[in-house]
Amino acid sequence: MLLRFSQAGALLVAVMAFGCEQPVKWSIQQKIDPDPVKIGKKFVATCKVTGDLEQVGWVSAVPIVAPEFTMELKDEGTEGDEKKGDGVFTTTGTPPAEAEPGLYEIEFVVYDKDGDPLQVPAFTVLDKDGKVTKEEAPKEEEGEAAKEPKTVEFSSIITVTLE
Repeated sequence: MLLRFSQAGALLVAVMAFGCEQPVKWSIQQKIDPDPVKIGKKFVATCKVTGDLEQVGWVSAVPIVAPEFTMELKDEGTEGDEKKGDGVFTTTGTPPAEAEPGLYEIEFVVYDKDGDPLQVPAFTVLDKDGKVTKEEAPKEEEGEAAKEPKTVEFSSIITVTLE
């Protein structure tokens, strides 16, 4: 009797683990190093992304007040990126000498392979130590609109000091 229960239990666990589709858990963790960034000195921007990485093309880092200085972060093992395909998107840069010291907001946007901002059902934002600081999900809607699957743009903003 115990053997039959064990076999049935093992089958139930296998069906639960492999037969049910688990939702993809998305998260984003951005960092600029060093912080503060020094004018005229090299920095490294990284954005660790978790989720279905097959959907991700690249990440952009856009200074809110100076979008002309947008940086493209890649996960190809080049330009400061340590390992290809590990979900850590990286680029290097140098703030121009004419930049004004101060606080800057940088928006990191995750793009799909077609070049469109990636839309996901929900995601978490992690701080530099890996702690959850924010959870993003679509706003609840009523009526007919509530029946459609909802997504949010996979992006987040950090503040960086420039000296």
